[in-house]
Amino acid sequence: MGKSVTLILRDIPLPKIETDIIGVDAGTAYCLRHHLKMICACGDFDSIDQETLDKVKKSTEVFQYPVHKDQPDSQLAIEKALELGYTEVFVYGALGGRYDHHHANLVLAYLHPEVTILDHDHWIKCFEKGSHLIKKESHEKLSVFTLESCVISLSEVEYPLDHYELKMSSILGLSNTFKSEAASLIVHQGKVLVICGKA
Repeated sequence: MGKSVTLILRDIPLPKIETDIIGVDAGTAYCLRHHLKMICACGDFDSIDQETLDKVKKSTEVFQYPVHKDQPDSQLAIEKALELGYTEVFVYGALGGRYDHHHANLVLAYLHPEVTILDHDHWIKCFEKGSHLIKKESHEKLSVFTLESCVISLSEVEYPLDHYELKMSSILGLSNTFKSEAASLIVHQGKVLVICGKA
């Protein structure tokens, strides 16, 4: 298994984090308040006050970017994590809040299969060509989408698929249900965004 890191994007309640941590913009305030050691902090930091930013700078290495830039803080933080050699990137705080950022973060997950987006009720991850086991764990629902087109097979679910061509315009992959403790996903062509959620 490779190196894992968790990006904390916002000041929201989180479970116990057992990986390295990168604080991102307002997520750094959460890290400070809960005494979480950050390997670094990234962002333009327009969501925290100067006093908090000064504390962040005293506690860890800071990569500060201009407020006016072409990439959102989440993208810059993901790129920094990959640059640092992490092969698994867990992201909290990417969902909810502003919907434009929510959508952009889903696109980032699709572009980076190393990324898993998490919140209390969901996890979201992109899977490339190959065979994959999707564990049910505490989730009941499984949905599959693509931003391009892909060919997939899906079994151990209520609505199985066999070499189905899923297109960006299709919502057929919405709200499937696990029929066992794990679903089998085969991506024959392209890549697919999997969203698992509680019922």
